[in-house]
Amino acid sequence: LHLCDRRQRQMCIRDRYKYRAFIGDIHGSIEALHSALSKIDLKNTEIYFVGDYVDRGKDSKLVLDELKHLNENNENIHCILGNHDKMFIDFVYLGDNLGFLNDPNLNTLKSFFTNDLNFDGMYDVYDGNYNKVTKNLRHELSLNPILPWLISLPKYIETENQIITHAGVDKSLTNWKETSDLDFMWIRPNLQIPNNTGKDIIVGHTMTYKFKDAGLNQPDIYVSELTNEYFIDTANYQYGNARVLLYDIEKDSYIEIK
Repeated sequence: LHLCDRRQRQMCIRDRYKYRAFIGDIHGSIEALHSALSKIDLKNTEIYFVGDYVDRGKDSKLVLDELKHLNENNENIHCILGNHDKMFIDFVYLGDNLGFLNDPNLNTLKSFFTNDLNFDGMYDVYDGNYNKVTKNLRHELSLNPILPWLISLPKYIETENQIITHAGVDKSLTNWKETSDLDFMWIRPNLQIPNNTGKDIIVGHTMTYKFKDAGLNQPDIYVSELTNEYFIDTANYQYGNARVLLYDIEKDSYIEIK
């Protein structure tokens, strides 16, 4: 029996596993989530989801419920906060409707309530009878245990040789940990700036077709060998399939599972 105190716990967890799996933006696709999990040896793998669980797909609530359950009941499953998740939080608690621009069909709200929702030019939400229901929806969502769980998620996780975050780190900083919360969730890649963190950087956020045209096919994970950055947002929700970046801890090597 391998016993650990609190300070040793994370290292003890890592000692138990042969692999780490990194999964990009799910965006409300329960099919993509299940496809990712089906490709992983769950008993021998630490699993990292890099954020953006809501918007675009039609199953945001199902995705959130399942990830919350997995995260809270398995020490080897980790979730990071993405910018779409933060916009959802900001809608609930601040009334900020920016997320509607990124989810124009209101798929996230509809997954919690009803398909009979729409919004106007001021981004107020209406039901099918044209009653304004924005405040009511925000109140109901604020009571859902999903919200405190989302708020609790970290902006990044660091292993001995990886930085895992949603969008990236500010590589221009001497200390990457001083990256702002905004940049951890929103920064776009600049492959002209060297990676001096001493670690591989693993992120979602920027779809990988922006690095290499995949035509009509699902894009692959993109690796910048110059900067040791791994981009894993492979438009999973569009295909109902999630690419998985698998890291062999002992061999210190990565493979892509399609």
